[in-house]
Amino acid sequence: MRNRKAVTACAIGALLPVAAAVLITAPVPAAAEDGESSVLVEAVPGEVSAEAPEAATPPSESEVPDVQVSASDVLPVTPRSGIADSTVRLSFAGDVHFADKVRKQAGSSGLRTVPGLLADSDIAMLNLETALTSRGHVTPKEFSFRAPTKVLKTLRARGVDVVSMANNHALDYGSVGLADTLRARASSRLPVVGIGANAAEAIKPWVKDVRGTTFAYFAGMNAEPLSDEKNPAALTRKWVAGPSSAGLVITPKREAALLSAIRQWSTKVDVVVIDMHWGIEANPCPSGRQTSLMARLRSAGADVIVGSHPHVLQGAGFAGTAAVGYSLGNFVWYNQYSKYSAVLNVDIVDGKPARMSYTPVKIGADGLPRRATGVGAAWVRSRMASGARCANLSKTPRA
Repeated sequence: MRNRKAVTACAIGALLPVAAAVLITAPVPAAAEDGESSVLVEAVPGEVSAEAPEAATPPSESEVPDVQVSASDVLPVTPRSGIADSTVRLSFAGDVHFADKVRKQAGSSGLRTVPGLLADSDIAMLNLETALTSRGHVTPKEFSFRAPTKVLKTLRARGVDVVSMANNHALDYGSVGLADTLRARASSRLPVVGIGANAAEAIKPWVKDVRGTTFAYFAGMNAEPLSDEKNPAALTRKWVAGPSSAGLVITPKREAALLSAIRQWSTKVDVVVIDMHWGIEANPCPSGRQTSLMARLRSAGADVIVGSHPHVLQGAGFAGTAAVGYSLGNFVWYNQYSKYSAVLNVDIVDGKPARMSYTPVKIGADGLPRRATGVGAAWVRSRMASGARCANLSKTPRA
């Protein structure tokens, strides 16, 4: 049985004997370590701590959707022992922040449930949806998040290999918060993509070689997460990285440059990956802007296209030969607005996406992800099938 990240997991703390069962059934307390307080960020007056509205679990998640599911309709749940040593496994999780009850997870004892969901991947990626700062003035927008810079260390210790920060919360604390975030990135061993001191730096991919297969990881955000919410339209113009100004990779403003970079890197590496922050919150199917941009990214040479922002699962499967996961929902989140999500796995064989699978996830009352079982796993399975249908994605690559 293969456990790709067991060495890392053992280095950060002994693995529990029956890890899967423990992670499913019991919240893991985040006791303070190394003299850290269990609450690492003080509440800020006026700081809103909810990305999604305070509400009961959406009715659609209270029971299995009425979708007929067959083996030909949905991606498989692949056991961690089910992949060959010659295969490179990429894993992708959804949105992560450290607001409210999950603030305590920013310390060295935080996110204890995460390794059990990512341990078998060669490269694990997620979206870090927060400014990394304790300073700055809150941006006048609907919701604002921030977290201490040490969360990059926490994520890396728990098996995350690269994060996107091209999202609608990276600049929640203005230019001061952005400066702190960029300093944290520069001093961190965890790669951060989609943000930079200028457009060229923000677009620049993280490049990795895994047993002879080479990868380039990009990240970007479509304008819709800012312009379609209750936020000033000017935020899109202010947040986009310029030739000599810091910010994010935002389309359509930086789309031409992003597509050009993807084309260039597709000739230099085997696999191009991009994480896009896009779509409309709570929609189970991708928007027209998502599908049209996906097509342009694929035409430019992107082999794996994943996304976040809607906070719910959307379709996952193949569009031609490209592996696509439009939205993976939430991963570490303070509430159960959408309590089910998935970790998406893409297996690379001979330098190409060959198979996709997923791990069903339930976000606990403590905000931490665990493997979903029973009705919850069935719900995720049905949502994966219905989402793939409405997104016109297939279970296997198509010519």
